[in-house]
Amino acid sequence: MCSISVCQQLRRISDRTRGAVAAHAGCAAAAASTAAVASAALPDATDWITSPVDGSTTSIRSPVVPARHWPPISKSVFTVSPKIRCNEHPFLHPNERLTLRRFRASAAGLSRCATERSALSSIAELHDGPYVVEHRTMSNPINLETALDEMHAAVLSALPPSLMDLTDLAACRAQLDIVLGTRPELPMPANVTISEVLVPGIDGDPDVRVKLYAPNGVPAGSPALLWIHGGGMVLLTADNDDFQCASRAASHNCLVASVDYRLAPETPAPGLVNDCYAAFHHVASNANSLGIDAGRIVIGGASAGGGLAAGTALFARDQGGPQPSAQLLVFPMLDHSNTTDSSYAIVDTRVWNRSANLLAWEHYLGGQEPTIYSSPSTCEDLSGLPPAHINVGTMDMFHDENIAYATALNRAGVSCELHVYPGAFHASQNFVTDHPMSQRWVADEEAFLARALAGEV
Repeated sequence: MCSISVCQQLRRISDRTRGAVAAHAGCAAAAASTAAVASAALPDATDWITSPVDGSTTSIRSPVVPARHWPPISKSVFTVSPKIRCNEHPFLHPNERLTLRRFRASAAGLSRCATERSALSSIAELHDGPYVVEHRTMSNPINLETALDEMHAAVLSALPPSLMDLTDLAACRAQLDIVLGTRPELPMPANVTISEVLVPGIDGDPDVRVKLYAPNGVPAGSPALLWIHGGGMVLLTADNDDFQCASRAASHNCLVASVDYRLAPETPAPGLVNDCYAAFHHVASNANSLGIDAGRIVIGGASAGGGLAAGTALFARDQGGPQPSAQLLVFPMLDHSNTTDSSYAIVDTRVWNRSANLLAWEHYLGGQEPTIYSSPSTCEDLSGLPPAHINVGTMDMFHDENIAYATALNRAGVSCELHVYPGAFHASQNFVTDHPMSQRWVADEEAFLARALAGEV
């Protein structure tokens, strides 16, 4: 064990490397000075990193390159023998992480790094020896109070400070019910009839409650929207989206079916996608009795509902039966890995945040490995899916994974329209309704839905 404590060492790394990476001149000289190090045997010294997620501690035997041998760094310069560990550490800035890798320097590698310098990385010294610790700064945490404009900040300030703190899930559910209960009750469209149906679950699952919003006098052969509510896989019900679903049924003159899927952790994956697919299959299989066109059923959802909609579309594709005609994915929850830059950036517990997302995925997966249906971002073949619309704000932790999924869809030959709204936080278009950007967001979303229901996407 080294004489300096791990805490002291990591704090020293954090203090020294938080700024921009220092420029190191004379790459050739640096290469020459490390020649002896490159060919030397690799001595060991013990250190450890603690996971903030589960508290586990992992021993690591990894001295690093001394400061005098620091080159300008790029991850691609170094030969990785195995990656030993990569995770967060409580002594670092919340959005910094350490990656410990075996490293053997080479003159060729050091000469290349001059043109491959990364402003996100630097080598830090813990011990003398030819291993490295790569210290990488992720996206800085966004202080929403200063980053948002006046209207968004005013709405944020009115939210309870622990609204999206999932540490005590039961308490979070109760608090959210109270907050939502204080909202003024909006008048439902008079020409929409709301009913419920229980549809058979798949693979022996329980029946699924589905709410139907049907405009009076809707003509036979009209399109339909299968809507999936949000809530991080662990919160809310279909009832919370009554006004939105009824309003869409009226404005688009279509049937809207809203899935009241089971929640995690009481029901882990694949139960939630199973429920959504059961609802979709029921609506498509009963199109004639419901008076709809089975070829024009759009599937959509917000946040967790968007992730479930994406997963259900993948499941429907692979089942080979009825297919949705389009996907409306509103800031969808798609990636269980939580490794994107933006997934580190939102820590404010008044909105959906990193801590909540980590806990929600833990509840949802229930200790299982993710599948492409539970975590659509893991799917390597997105071909054959229906056209999609994805929207997200720049102050949303799902920003990066949403952009990545839209890119992957388009590269797979699936038409995907992507809208990114500057300064919008998660679901802010529903909170800051008078803001011009929120109104533009809603208009863009409804315009896509109108085209999709008409079969024009």
